Amino acid sequence: MAAPSCRARLSATTTSWTRRAPTRSPASCVARPASIVKHTNPCGAAERATLLEAWQSALAGDPVSAYGGVVALTREVDDATAQGLASIFLK
Repeated sequence: MAAPSCRARLSATTTSWTRRAPTRSPASCVARPASIVKHTNPCGAAERATLLEAWQSALAGDPVSAYGGVVALTREVDDATAQGLASIFLK
């Protein structure tokens, strides 16, 4: 079986209406390579040399609030970052 594409859907759930508003907010709230937002409130943002490091640092900002949040990334997602994103529940 081939490895899933980086752009493959990581969640089986569909995005609910209450989750769509925050998808417009991450990029406008914080202009960092990795931003995590929940209910329009930033709960993690980081800028590092690699996207994986940025994701890990953003998640470390508030891992409890990040659960079920929305992630905005400004770079193309590689396999390592995709695995990191799959480690918690995200919308």
